Parts: sequence; structure tokens; C-alpha cells
Amino acid sequence: MWLGEHGQLQQVEYLPYLNSIGLLYSAVTIYLGLKATRHEGKVLGLAAFGNPEPLLSWLFAHTNQSDWANLFDAKLARIALQFAKEIGQSALRALCDGLSQEDVAAGIQAYTEHLICNWIQHQAQQLKLSKLALAGGVFANVKLNQRLLALPEIDNIYVHPNMGDGGLATGAAY
Repeated sequence: MWLGEHGQLQQVEYLPYLNSIGLLYSAVTIYLGLKATRHEGKVLGLAAFGNPEPLLSWLFAHTNQSDWANLFDAKLARIALQFAKEIGQSALRALCDGLSQEDVAAGIQAYTEHLICNWIQHQAQQLKLSKLALAGGVFANVKLNQRLLALPEIDNIYVHPNMGDGGLATGAAY
């Protein structure tokens, strides 16, 4: 996370790739039979038709919601990495056993919204900021962005349109 002030950027927090909620979201995308980094929008669409509670309850029970440096714990990171590499597919399968595709999608969507909104709200309060510039695949999630904009601390958001490596050139130019 970077803070921009008076034309200067200052890094205020670093979240390692392995702690990215996007990694878990991609693992769920693969679990649902879709292509990671391409079809997360389909997961978002499926989420509208499911019940988030079964998966969401498990995720809340097994993660630390207040550890901002680790948006989800090492256990979930291992599940996501193993699944993404097709080594431990059984871990995610066991977690989602008996749930419909819609319920799995709704659970990961609700979890993503909860974590990111709480983290952004915490950062906004700590840093006394009200405007966000967002980039990366997680922020291609329209429903998440809608929830972020609805936070009382947030007045405006800007989401960079290029979610891939092409956005790096823009960032470097700024």
C-alpha cells in the first residue's frame, strides 16, 4: 500500500504475494472448473445466486481477521497454492464438499469483500485518507469496489483499467 502526498509516494505497508486474497480467489476459480486470472468475473456472477454462509462461516472460524499483514492465514495460503499447482486439490474439495458452485462462489466473494473492506477501512482511519487509487486483479471485482465506495471513510475511488502487467508502465510514468 502506498500513500501519495504532494506528488510523492510513500510505501506504508507491504503485503507479500502469498498473502493475497487474489490467490485464494483464483484457487476457487480453478476449483469451479474455470481459468484462473481469466474467469474470476464468472465467479463473481455465480456468487449472486448462492448462499455465502456455509463457506464464510468456515473461513471466519479458521482465519485471523485482525492481522492486516496476513489477510488470510498460512493454512489458507497453502490450500490455495497447492490447489493452484494441482497438487492438493483434495484440500479445497474437502472444504467445499456438499456446497453448490453458487454457494462456493458466494462464500469466497463475501469473504473477499469482508477482508478487503475491513482492511481498507482500517487503513483509511489510520492514515486519515478518503480517496483511493486501486490496481490489480482483485480490484476488477465490481461488487467489491461498490462496497469500498460505500464505506463512510471513502469519498472517491479510482480503479486503474489495466489489471495486468500493462498497468506497470502507467505506474512507472507517474
